[in-house]
Amino acid sequence: MSKSRGAVRRQVILGVVPVLLAWALRLYRLEAQSFWYDEGYCAFVAALSPAEIWRWTAREFTPPLYHLALASWLPLAGWTEFAARFLSAWAGTLVVAGMMRLGDDLGPRPTGLLAALLASLSPFYLWHSQDARMYMLQALFGLLGTLLLIRALRKPARRGLWIGVAVLDALTLYAHTTGGFLLLFHALVIIVASVRSPARLARWKWGGLALGGAVLAWLPWLIYALPFLGENAGYWPGRLNWRFVVSGAFRGFVTGEMIEGAAETTTLWVWGVACLVGVVGGFLPRPDSPGAAL
Repeated sequence: MSKSRGAVRRQVILGVVPVLLAWALRLYRLEAQSFWYDEGYCAFVAALSPAEIWRWTAREFTPPLYHLALASWLPLAGWTEFAARFLSAWAGTLVVAGMMRLGDDLGPRPTGLLAALLASLSPFYLWHSQDARMYMLQALFGLLGTLLLIRALRKPARRGLWIGVAVLDALTLYAHTTGGFLLLFHALVIIVASVRSPARLARWKWGGLALGGAVLAWLPWLIYALPFLGENAGYWPGRLNWRFVVSGAFRGFVTGEMIEGAAETTTLWVWGVACLVGVVGGFLPRPDSPGAAL
């Protein structure tokens, strides 16, 4: 019994270390730099009324969830760089904890710890965790939705899990429009993970309802924002080209636009091939893998 308790204690300590490391790194010199343009814009919008926030965010075709959260937080915490970026630092730390849970769900025991350490030290995650923008909040909702999706696929009869997936996917969409890519990913996971499963009909049924529910929840804002789609001339004159949006989002998610030239091209190809291998691997039997339970 004492050995078991000792093992649990060591596991808890090891699990806390990457989270505390992430918290420390994200708070370190959080206020050192003044706002850049996008952060200043978010602070400006957060000072408006809720109705004006809906209108201003619709003009740039960005859902209002983050700006409404910032508008609720800043009057309490103060209108400073530290306070504005704190929400992202908090969300980024929770993402590290969620990465540990995701690794434990899908791989052997060290996988979760390694995933959490990589996330805590990732320059990409650290940058956005110190940025007063919506991206870490979006990542947190998306990660939590993915964790619930894994549990829902393993226990498709539990409707509460599917409702949770729908809510978190909807929150991801309301954090940023690019959350639509997450829904496409979740749809792919549901299809691939259910092909050989006896419960595939239940998975497809409840998965479709969950994703459809998320889209329906997002639809009121989409209908409201569509008339403003051509008004955002601050960055792009006229209407956006969908090829530019897709390619820009792909580059942003993979490289964070932190590398350029041949290095960026190589990274995009490697990442794309790795994704393709992962999709193909989803159709192969893996009886010894924890993720095979999907």
